Amino acid sequence: MRPRRTTERRGFTLIEALVATVVLTAGVVTLQGLVSRCLVRIRLNEQYAHAWQILDRQLTAIDIVGIDAFVQDPVGEGELEENGITYHWQVQTEAESIDAIYRVTITIQWLDRNRPHRISAVTRLDGLLGVATTTTPTES
Repeated sequence: MRPRRTTERRGFTLIEALVATVVLTAGVVTLQGLVSRCLVRIRLNEQYAHAWQILDRQLTAIDIVGIDAFVQDPVGEGELEENGITYHWQVQTEAESIDAIYRVTITIQWLDRNRPHRISAVTRLDGLLGVATTTTPTES
């Protein structure tokens, strides 16, 4: 007499296991790509935050010295290294047609993986009072 074959299946077939492995691998690779892009964006955002801090420091220094004194003896540019990145800053001043009002443009530039980045802000300072009247930030 022949033994009876049972129709019960136990476990997974090889094809099912391979398909599950491929699907799981695709999901992990996709997540890894997203995490990698997020980390690059976080690093770039930190660099922009440092650049804005440098810009704020330069504007504060001009405000402390006074725009009139700064225009007479300007320190128009320089470099500062923070967290392994060299930031190049530049300050330009122009006298406006109104008495003792100066247009101040501060630009910060740096390279990240050979890609240039730049932020810039324009403000007007009153030479008599030394207070900012308007600010226009830009990023690129």
